[in-house]
Amino acid sequence: MGLTVLELARDQVLGLTGSQRSRALSFLLRWEHFDDLHACLDLLIPTYPHLVSLLDLRARALLAQGRADDALPVMEERLALRSSITAQALLARLHLAGGDVEAARRIACALVEENEESVTAWGLLGEVELARDDADAALSAYRRMGELNPQGRAYLLGMVALYQARDDRVTASGYAVRLLRTADAETPLSVSYLRRLRDYFRVSGEETRVADLEAELARRYAEELARVRSALSLAPERKAVSRPAEKEAGPPPADFLPTIDQVEVSEEERALITASARRLFGFEELLPGQLETVACVLRGEDVLTVLPTGGGKSLCYQLPALLAEQGTTLVISPLIALMKDQVDSLPAGVRGRATTINSSLDRDALRRRLEQVADGGYRLLYAAPERLRQPPFLHALRCAGVNRLVIDEAHCVSVWGHDFRPDYLTIGQARQLLGGPPLLAMTATAPPRVRHDVLQHLGDLRVIAGDMTRPNLRLEVLRARSADDKLAHLLAFCRTERGSGIVYAATRARCEELAALLRRHGVKAVHYHAGIPDRDRVQDEFMAGHARVVVATVAFGLGIDKPDIRFIVHFAPPPSLEAYYQEAGRAGRDGLPARCLLMYAPADRAVLTRRSRRDALSIQFLREVYRTVKRRADDEGRVRAAVEDLERDLQADSTRVRVALSMLEKADLLQRGPDLPRAAVVCLNVSQDANLPPDVADFCRAARLRTGQPL
Repeated sequence: MGLTVLELARDQVLGLTGSQRSRALSFLLRWEHFDDLHACLDLLIPTYPHLVSLLDLRARALLAQGRADDALPVMEERLALRSSITAQALLARLHLAGGDVEAARRIACALVEENEESVTAWGLLGEVELARDDADAALSAYRRMGELNPQGRAYLLGMVALYQARDDRVTASGYAVRLLRTADAETPLSVSYLRRLRDYFRVSGEETRVADLEAELARRYAEELARVRSALSLAPERKAVSRPAEKEAGPPPADFLPTIDQVEVSEEERALITASARRLFGFEELLPGQLETVACVLRGEDVLTVLPTGGGKSLCYQLPALLAEQGTTLVISPLIALMKDQVDSLPAGVRGRATTINSSLDRDALRRRLEQVADGGYRLLYAAPERLRQPPFLHALRCAGVNRLVIDEAHCVSVWGHDFRPDYLTIGQARQLLGGPPLLAMTATAPPRVRHDVLQHLGDLRVIAGDMTRPNLRLEVLRARSADDKLAHLLAFCRTERGSGIVYAATRARCEELAALLRRHGVKAVHYHAGIPDRDRVQDEFMAGHARVVVATVAFGLGIDKPDIRFIVHFAPPPSLEAYYQEAGRAGRDGLPARCLLMYAPADRAVLTRRSRRDALSIQFLREVYRTVKRRADDEGRVRAAVEDLERDLQADSTRVRVALSMLEKADLLQRGPDLPRAAVVCLNVSQDANLPPDVADFCRAARLRTGQPL
């Protein structure tokens, strides 16, 4: 017997790809073809027993059919495999439908406590409080939803339900109409929202709106049915998938990195590189991976080198730059402090051949520096990726000739990297504008998906990886009972350990609190975060040894090359394993033993989850950024706007706006051109003849220039 609506035999469902299967099942659930959906799930769930999405579909279908009691064991099976906020919310709604309001409320309250900034959790709590006839508590929950996402549709729908329960039809209808007006061609209302609005307007007696919504639902159904049928009919024939044998699943295939042993280096190359490192830098021997990387660079290869923290990555491009007969090596680096440290660490004899271009230069100093670059005055030039959007900077480099493009901290290219910088995505385009010079990308953290992103953006690079282990680092984990327990352990640890150390804390307030605690108990400690005005002084105190411990946010670290750091403490877990490796790797760069202590308490997991959700860009925010940019477009679709203007329009910080713009650009929804200066210097070289060209005459009138006025 076939699936009548999709014109698909039931056993053919097993031959669909994952995306086709998801599309078909979602259609059947959305349009309430429950018999067909259950028939498919009867085949798929035994075949894919660990796909929780199939169990979710079963539970949602049973709930929609009014069979909450049948759905509860399905959700218990699902939650035994894996839990999530949406799954817990579905379980709560099953309890609501079954009449167990208190069980639903316990789940809702727990979700809100663990996820204070989750719209889903607050929306669920609003539903539960309405079911308890506590309209005031429901209003409080829905208002919190509105604060978290002022443009959210779930908030408006909740307010419709609230005022309908209060029998305030005027206010309820006002929110319902507001919800209707949020729909447009780019972001139509979902089918479930259309149904909820239709049902409300039917109860309120607004038959014209009911008819309009019925017509819209019929149109949407016909369009989606045609799309799904087309997608399924275009699928290549596939053999039905048999149920997998009961055997233990093996590990996924390893993604092995080419090691430095696989890079061949000739005796001539070895002699040249070691002699040059001794002559220019005073190094008697090279660290693992340096010789091989420098050899590839000198051959003109495009390379991605992955070396451990403290592995001497900077020499891999500094040495070839100083050996080059002509041209400038451009180093793209994420932080001014990191650039300054790289230049200052060069031997005195070659330091004058390197410079930086950064925001600390005033306009005149920047102009002079660019002129020196254009004249070929530097072998090494450090700059932030934002400069690659500036035509004067690119012009100076084209005049000098770029012999190699170096990407330091290359993981910043990847949206999966722990330090993603959207301006790194402009590197590929800028490289072509600079004549396509050879490229060297370097990082200490490149797990497979980050590495894939880097290669996708930067091109086909030869990958070289050194041994990432740091045998002199002792990694330790302390499971504390509470935050107070962590404070006691931190104090004892810092008083006992010798040498200098860094304590990483998650917030600025926590940094100041911990530093004050350590000082009260005799530890020379300072705090560091992006909000203090004298960051350079604090950094200098730590580097000089006047402060033994610095308590800092992640703003402190890149650009800090202090070899004798004896301990690193994470007062709370960092957001990713890559971030932990990068931060812990700042200890023991002199090769001597060092300790890395990670502290965690039971509440830390909820804090991490909440912070990751807060930092994630929602679809709603991306849509709002797109609309804001679109509103500023002229008739030809061009937009001239400062990022600061977009920040003000969106009431969002610079980082979120820049990342959103890069994601929209990556999706081909917009294309950013070069940055335009806020002011320009114009020099006219025209004869004294009064008959100026029309465009020049127009410019002089608009600028109110007088005859003979110097420019």
